[in-house]
Amino acid sequence: MLMLYLPEPSDNLELVFMVYCFTHFIVLSFCLFVFCQVFNDPIHGSIELHPLLIKIIDTPQFQRLRFIKQLGGVYFVYPGASHNRFEHSIGVGYLAGKLAEALRSRQPELNITDRDVLCVQIAGLCHDLGHGPFSHLYDGMFLPKALEKKRKKGNWEKGKLEEWKVEVHISVLI
Repeated sequence: MLMLYLPEPSDNLELVFMVYCFTHFIVLSFCLFVFCQVFNDPIHGSIELHPLLIKIIDTPQFQRLRFIKQLGGVYFVYPGASHNRFEHSIGVGYLAGKLAEALRSRQPELNITDRDVLCVQIAGLCHDLGHGPFSHLYDGMFLPKALEKKRKKGNWEKGKLEEWKVEVHISVLI
């Protein structure tokens, strides 16, 4: 029945080759569908992601990033700047993997494994999960006040600003 759609072969060798190509195409398509997923990125083109990354992307926690603007309030001034954290995180996960692969190929003495590359991709993919809407808009107002309170309580160490920012982002979500 499938042969009805294929052109008439001139000899048996051509028929074998056509069946081989068709079968190969079906098997490859199935493997891509089952084992990885391809995203069409406007900047990086086709991006293939590991099945574990797809499972993370399919969680409700990751899907909520579709509704959080990457550029926050800038969107109200420049409506064309409509990037969301979902798109951004997929791109960061992809680029993080490319960086790890480049390090592995250029510095083999680091003994970077496939698992290491996957962990770096997961970190890149998940780096924005703690952000809320307009999360950076309050940094200039909220963080200095919160830091001052922490300094007055005496539980402040110099150089801990970045750790404190992460704590604040997490505590706001909780």
